[in-house]
Amino acid sequence: MKKTILILLLHACILAAWAQTPNSTNVNERLFDAKVRELVYRLHITKEQENEFIPIYRRYNEEMTALWKDAQNKRSMTSGRNKVEYTKRKIERQQQAQNIRLRFTDEFAAVLNEVQLSRLYEVESIIQKKLIRRKQNKSGKHTGQRR
Repeated sequence: MKKTILILLLHACILAAWAQTPNSTNVNERLFDAKVRELVYRLHITKEQENEFIPIYRRYNEEMTALWKDAQNKRSMTSGRNKVEYTKRKIERQQQAQNIRLRFTDEFAAVLNEVQLSRLYEVESIIQKKLIRRKQNKSGKHTGQRR
């Protein structure tokens, strides 16, 4: 669970950075479309399921993006503040993200079968990792190296 939350936090950072670029609506839409394509592929979602899944996933994605984007904005405003307060706010955001996931689980369950639903957040986490690696490779940052 910690891993999923960390991945979603990193996803928010990427989305916040991409949201500040020119044509961000187009980039965000392309990113969303790519995520949906991969989810459909990895979860073996049928065309009928896809038609119902996409609007639900779009609302879910918008709420998660808004949560993490707000967190990114608040982080930049509190750079020199107390580490304890920062940690508390971080945990609160993680709880809010979990609440969003819980709220949408019933909606996803109405469209996806049990296997698809059980893998949804796991697959989403894998996609986020891929996005993070791709973003880091484009910016020239190296990952996985310890000093």
